[in-house]
Amino acid sequence: MSLTLTSSDSFARGSIRDLASYKQAKLLDHAGLAGAFRIRSITPTDADFFVDDNGFFLLGELKHAGTAVSTGQKILFKNFVSALRERCVVFVAEHGAGPDEIIQTHGLPVVRVIRWLDGDAKEYEPSKPLSVFELCRRWTAWRARQCK
Repeated sequence: MSLTLTSSDSFARGSIRDLASYKQAKLLDHAGLAGAFRIRSITPTDADFFVDDNGFFLLGELKHAGTAVSTGQKILFKNFVSALRERCVVFVAEHGAGPDEIIQTHGLPVVRVIRWLDGDAKEYEPSKPLSVFELCRRWTAWRARQCK
């Protein structure tokens, strides 16, 4: 797939506007922060997908098929859901893109979901095939019902 970059005043929402800046933002080395968090041996992590709709959050991680979510990210995601409870849903989706390919997120399969159920952050696999696009639509509908 070839990438066509658009000018800043005519870009499509959600598209990559500056490929060089995007790539550089992904090349972060946090090794110099070793010891900065004195209580425990922790370092920053990232997430690939974050939506805030007036205090309701949808957080996603996109992994190459077969790549596990790191322990640190698992802890972060569960703690995020536990802290925000019904206001947060986290998902993991898989892709098969190569290192220089742009990942089109909408059709990716969701393989894990973490949300607040029965008083705890529960992690589960969707019972039926679910794309990122469909999860976003369901989350949006759920979020709208919360505000009625």
